[in-house]
Amino acid sequence: MRNLIRLFCVVLITMTVCLQSAEHYRFTYQLHGAANGHILLIIPYRAFYRSQASAIFQVCSQESEEREFVLDKIDQTGIMMRTTGFSGHTLVILTADKDFKLGIRNGRKLWRKWRQQLSYYPRFVRRVKDFQFRFHGPLRGGIRFRRTKGGIHSDRCYAMDVRFRHAPEELRIDFNLYRIMVEMIGLFNHAIRPPRHAFDIQSGSIISGLWSSPPLDFSQSINAIAALASRFVKGLKAFRQEKPFHLLYHLEPSLPGTIQICGTAEPRIAIWGRFRIQRFTRRVIMDAHSGRLLRDELQTLISKGSRGNMTVIARLEALAH
Repeated sequence: MRNLIRLFCVVLITMTVCLQSAEHYRFTYQLHGAANGHILLIIPYRAFYRSQASAIFQVCSQESEEREFVLDKIDQTGIMMRTTGFSGHTLVILTADKDFKLGIRNGRKLWRKWRQQLSYYPRFVRRVKDFQFRFHGPLRGGIRFRRTKGGIHSDRCYAMDVRFRHAPEELRIDFNLYRIMVEMIGLFNHAIRPPRHAFDIQSGSIISGLWSSPPLDFSQSINAIAALASRFVKGLKAFRQEKPFHLLYHLEPSLPGTIQICGTAEPRIAIWGRFRIQRFTRRVIMDAHSGRLLRDELQTLISKGSRGNMTVIARLEALAH
């Protein structure tokens, strides 16, 4: 009874605070991973992983320096697709959706798209298995985080209840789509505000210069994401970035009425064995008049040549009023 009262109070407080703002954002991410080679020079192995999820957040508080984003609803099927075993002959598709049939259809649709896009891994798949997950309890408020005006995400919280369709039966495959989302939110860990000396005024026009981010180390975030994606990876050597790197920021041409800031780096820094961070990009678009965030997107590629790669794409995007 006390738990029910406590839950009701949390929902009531969340609703009361959020009524002050009708501003909504969509957060989406994609995580791709692939590896192939030979064990002991004889036994071939092939592994592929992909997960993607989307959620709508409402801005619930607008303090002077920070804004709180609270999960409002899940707007798309959450999908995880991966091969199992060393051979890559079996593919499992795990989905989360209130509509199980819709989830299966969307999972299979992604599988067909994957077969068309990739030439190597799909040709080894001989069996495809579908598994469904469901949401228990209210989704609203299940994820929340804060964002500063400079673009730093902090105070991330997770309280969702996502279970296997046939629970309490357990599925021995990790399905942590929305916990991964929380870690993806944490990748936005540095401010993108330019210093004053980054601009110059010539003949009445603003001339953009270059400025650097603070030193960036994503070891902790990549470790957390990899461990949630697969318990097998969790048992291997930890990801450890060889040294910090900087993003070099500049203004880019943009649509009228908007400002676009882009930060890029090609550090080629080792993070796990022969895997290296090859490329990292962050692109921010804001309204030029109000300063309102329109989009904040980052992408990174980690690879060891043709034998393996990991790609991360994460985006926070404003929805139309």
